[in-house]
Amino acid sequence: MRYPVTPDGRYFVVRGRLWRCTDPTIDVSRRDALTRELMSARRAKQDAIRHNDAAARDAARERVDVAKRALGEPAILNGCLAALASPCELGLDVGWRS
Repeated sequence: MRYPVTPDGRYFVVRGRLWRCTDPTIDVSRRDALTRELMSARRAKQDAIRHNDAAARDAARERVDVAKRALGEPAILNGCLAALASPCELGLDVGWRS
């Protein structure tokens, strides 16, 4: 299934929510490897939280961040996405306003 994409190509929209697209310049095999790493890191984070292991949680969060940035996600600055445009700035009507 293909979802609508924002005019700048950075996001796709599912049920009124914006999701960042993968960097289109990444080749398919690299993208697949990074996606597997991202999912593995997310599972590791979940396990660490479940076992109340702060050090493992922090390490898993770092793995998640590295994989997401490699896939094209912007860096996180002080808990906020850097240079993230709002749906309104992108000319979208997604059923809510930021």
